[in-house]
Amino acid sequence: MAEPSQAKLSFLPWARSGGAAAITQPDLVPPTPGILPTFASIEVVPNINGVALGNKVSVALRGPADVVGIDAHQVLRTDPRPGSHDFESNLFPTIEFVRPDFPWLFTPAAANARSQLRPWLCLVVVRKQHGVSLTPPTVGAALAALELMPPASPTAELPNLIDSWAWAHVQAASAPEDVSELKRALEDAPRSLSRILCPRVLAPDTDYLACVVPTFEVGRKIGLGIAITESDLRTLAQAWVHNAALENASVRLPVYYSWEFRAGPAGNFETLARALRRATPEGLGKRAVGIEQPGFDWTPPQQPTPISVQVEGALLPLTASAPSSVWSDFNTTPFETKLADIVNAPAKLETTPNADPVLAPPLYGRWHKQLRTVATNAQSWFDQLNLDPRWRVVAALGTRVVQENQEALMASAWDQAPGIQAINQRMRQLQITMAVGESLLNRHLKPIANKASATNNFNEEMMLRFAAPTFSRLRAAPGAGQAVGTTLAAKITNTRLPPTAMQSAMRRIGRQRGPLSRRVARQEVTRRSDTSWVACLNYGTTEPPAKPARGSALLPTLPTALQLRDAPWNSTFRVTPETQPLATLGPVTALPAAFDCPGHFRSAAVAHLERIRAAPPSTTPITTPAATSSVVMAQMNPRVSVPRLAKAVVSTSSSALRLAAPGVAATGVETVLAAPTFPQPMYESLRALSQELLLPGLDKVGPNSVVGLATNRAFIEAYMVGLNVEMASELLWRGYPTDQRGTCFRNFWGYDASQPGATSTPSVEDLADIDDLLKWSNGRLGEASTSSSGSEFVLLLRADLLRRYPNALIYLARNVDGAPSDEHVLPIFNGSLPPDLQFFGFPVTPAAAVGGEAMTGYFIVIQEHPTEPRFGVSPSVTLTTTHLAVGTAPAVGVTHAAIMASVTRRQPVRVAIRVSQLVIIPAPAPQ
Repeated sequence: MAEPSQAKLSFLPWARSGGAAAITQPDLVPPTPGILPTFASIEVVPNINGVALGNKVSVALRGPADVVGIDAHQVLRTDPRPGSHDFESNLFPTIEFVRPDFPWLFTPAAANARSQLRPWLCLVVVRKQHGVSLTPPTVGAALAALELMPPASPTAELPNLIDSWAWAHVQAASAPEDVSELKRALEDAPRSLSRILCPRVLAPDTDYLACVVPTFEVGRKIGLGIAITESDLRTLAQAWVHNAALENASVRLPVYYSWEFRAGPAGNFETLARALRRATPEGLGKRAVGIEQPGFDWTPPQQPTPISVQVEGALLPLTASAPSSVWSDFNTTPFETKLADIVNAPAKLETTPNADPVLAPPLYGRWHKQLRTVATNAQSWFDQLNLDPRWRVVAALGTRVVQENQEALMASAWDQAPGIQAINQRMRQLQITMAVGESLLNRHLKPIANKASATNNFNEEMMLRFAAPTFSRLRAAPGAGQAVGTTLAAKITNTRLPPTAMQSAMRRIGRQRGPLSRRVARQEVTRRSDTSWVACLNYGTTEPPAKPARGSALLPTLPTALQLRDAPWNSTFRVTPETQPLATLGPVTALPAAFDCPGHFRSAAVAHLERIRAAPPSTTPITTPAATSSVVMAQMNPRVSVPRLAKAVVSTSSSALRLAAPGVAATGVETVLAAPTFPQPMYESLRALSQELLLPGLDKVGPNSVVGLATNRAFIEAYMVGLNVEMASELLWRGYPTDQRGTCFRNFWGYDASQPGATSTPSVEDLADIDDLLKWSNGRLGEASTSSSGSEFVLLLRADLLRRYPNALIYLARNVDGAPSDEHVLPIFNGSLPPDLQFFGFPVTPAAAVGGEAMTGYFIVIQEHPTEPRFGVSPSVTLTTTHLAVGTAPAVGVTHAAIMASVTRRQPVRVAIRVSQLVIIPAPAPQ
């Protein structure tokens, strides 16, 4: 990524706004007593809407005598920050204000012809010593007071106010040549500010007190609560004057704002960067480990003792030749043969009948590789890790880390799976459900299904009655163009068999041992499965009655009223005119059978219903008996239905492990096996054991050294395998549901998301130092992890520079024509080795970082962090006074404050080092 360009800034010697911009009396530099008053007056013409209301009137403006304090919110920033303890002694302390005209707001004068204008307040920085104190406000005073008295010298501690105009300026975020943009920047508060510098020459390792105080005498008196006289108002005098009388005088100044800081050791970023040196210590990166007494008897070849191997660290120095990861000398075969016999002993005894179990050293990666024995002359990482003493020692370091942190790791593991025990209890219950369900299926449903497949004369009624309650949840096979089949209940609705025939009442009536069946049996009639009422409804051959034609039908002739009146059985029936009273009726006689009126009504109702009722549609049966049986048997099988239930109630994350046994079909109700994940960088735990494990020979790296290193992939993989194997054993021992095949640790270095310049945070998969152990190839250590991209270039620094500037930018820049390019490569990980070592890893291979030709490879760039502008002098400049004076080097020829700001501004520094200069060329072997 390209280096960000610096913002364009403009410095102005002063700024005025409002009524102060109308002041015409120029400031006197150097000041002349008795000329300037303490208050400025301007003439204005009152008007309303542009219409003048009279002649000019004189208006007095506020002056320094009116200020009894400032709003702390006006302070934008201080440099150094309050409480800092390592401020560069060659820089000037500064304070910034929000308003660009704040330092000149109450100055009762205008700038002179040289653009010089004294501010009404200034910044003084005094050394904390006897005679210097900051006292609280006294009675009648509004401000705290800075007191200077012997042995402190005011002449040495206070700047000369004659030059106060040079140490206050305006900063605007605009190019100086663009006048219109400069004006807009001054009107926009975020784009402009004012700043006051104190030209104090700081001493290293010294404490200071910075105070904002008034520069005029009237401001000093009003701040301390001292009465102001008429003579004070007529003369604009300075708060103090550098002369012989000031040398041993006592000075008391009101303080508007104050903070404390400490100047750090001598030197700045540039001097500390120039002090860096390339380090190539002998013996860095390896240490000898004796193997003559490994804990078992072996017979080494005849050779001088002691017998040892060179154990590497997680970091290796850059060398002209790549380090060898193979242990090859005359001790290899006898040592590995004896060790292989020991670690393979448990597997060999498993085939021996009645053999006692043997406890042997662990086989690292056994469960991930599904191997029980190792072979000498190692060709894979599994054999190499378990037989090569160099890497077995490294894996044992991972075991030790887990053992020492087991309580915290187990607490984190249980936190990652808070409900796994309850889930596995539910899964075990589902396993019982499946076993019981299979037994019931085989006992009750399979005989019916077998009978259905053997003969088509299957008791459909029995299967339908048994499975009917589940028809709303069982689905038939999907038809053409359908993803999911319809339910059996939906298919029954559109068939000859009505759904009510399958309800509980009908099932009770027609059950095989019910009352109806018993009555039929007493009649010595055998019920036939193909003629049961369900079968008749579903498979009946009798066609339904044809639908009657619509039309009128003749109803039976009913007797008339006269016939009813004259009937012998109705002698009391009378018809009376409407206007005559009713005659008394006699007793009612019984209705003769010939006049059965209800019978006529019933006949008419039946005929009416036959005309309006639609005939049932001609449909096909729901399905053949065998097809219905297959649907019921397939979907009521517990091996189908119970796993579906388990999937609906239990969901697993990526940390769940798959089945361990190859070739075993999953049932869907296995207990959940999981492996927790620990994302923390595990180099920190290794560092806690010993920093020498990361890089043997660290004590040989001297102060202010730059060392080029490379990550040791073989070491990292061996250590991570040891971590994961021991953690899996600990999980199993603590009752955690796992099968020891999980990869709990994958990050060795980790990732620093706060690294300056990082534009995005890579995913966990991208940043993992190793892949899942189950995915490792059969390659050797350093090449086994499929996510391995090879070694990375690492920069090691033991430097005062980073202690002083912890936020320095460190990156790689490609070498283009012998100079760093704008193409930056930022670190992907970094870390520290207390007390003063830091390392930075880059996604560049060591070979690419070094390069092969003069104009290839990369530069290491260490750059001072770009911040707000800072001001001071070069460390090479020696000042003989406590304050920089105008007219002396480097302030020669300065005529106004903007020039002084440009002269004293310090630009960020960066240093570039060729990576190829950090390569260690081994000394030739003695002849």
